[in-house]
Amino acid sequence: MASRLVKVGVAALAAATIGCAGAHGGRKESAAEAFGARSNEVSVAGASDAPKKPGSPEKWAKQFWRPQDCARAARELAQELGGETAWAYLKACVAKGDFTLLRTLLDEWAEPLRTKPESPKVVAHVIAARGGTVRSELRALQGKGLQIFDLASAMKQPKSFAGRSVLFVAKVDEIKVVKGRAEVTLLEMVSVSEAADASVGKHGGGRAVSGATSYVGRQADTVDVPVTHTFEPSGEVILVKLKEPDPYLAAERSFLFLARFEGSRVPDDTDDDDPHPHALISLISYYDIGALR
Repeated sequence: MASRLVKVGVAALAAATIGCAGAHGGRKESAAEAFGARSNEVSVAGASDAPKKPGSPEKWAKQFWRPQDCARAARELAQELGGETAWAYLKACVAKGDFTLLRTLLDEWAEPLRTKPESPKVVAHVIAARGGTVRSELRALQGKGLQIFDLASAMKQPKSFAGRSVLFVAKVDEIKVVKGRAEVTLLEMVSVSEAADASVGKHGGGRAVSGATSYVGRQADTVDVPVTHTFEPSGEVILVKLKEPDPYLAAERSFLFLARFEGSRVPDDTDDDDPHPHALISLISYYDIGALR
């Protein structure tokens, strides 16, 4: 009787063991195996969720039809990829053209505008797209700490402004090629609406050109707003030497110029008793103005 009870107990224990094995997949996992596998799965998932750059900035910017959408998307990239990457994509928004959001640029990107060496080119591109009303736009830039100045201020204190960046609109007047180097004479043009005292030939010795230039540009921080810009010569003459001729600097065309101010010089071929000096610059870059592109 006892022997039969022992056999029944052994059989029951064996059945229970088999049932448990079937319920848990055949064998019991160790703690290291159980948690180690799950830990690896989390690690792989985390790697796949890491933020990635959305391709080249130039191709990325082309997907946006409106500049404000491009600027907003670039700002959002700062949270995911950091400020350096976001700034690179914002520059692509500007370089694509028709970016007129100067206030957005100054309010949301003030730090890189103050610290990045290429920031003068970025803001010059935007001001050109807005129509080239330089003096009023420069006041906003200087209010944010950007060291860019107008040509008139530099000519009043040539020594103090030597080496500083200047921004101005000018018409290409004359191009000479001497020993393979181009010498270009520019005539500054100022917006009538922002420089009421800028009259033709006001400096006496300056070379003035009669007539004004008018065209419709765009100036807005949210939507495109047609604005008629009228420019007339200020009387300032600018001389610039290039290492080689530039086929895009065509005579009689007007551009917005970003340059390094080098000083001033009285022309040699003048008979005036009190000649007005010419501005000397080193060209950094130049841009088509608004609707003149």
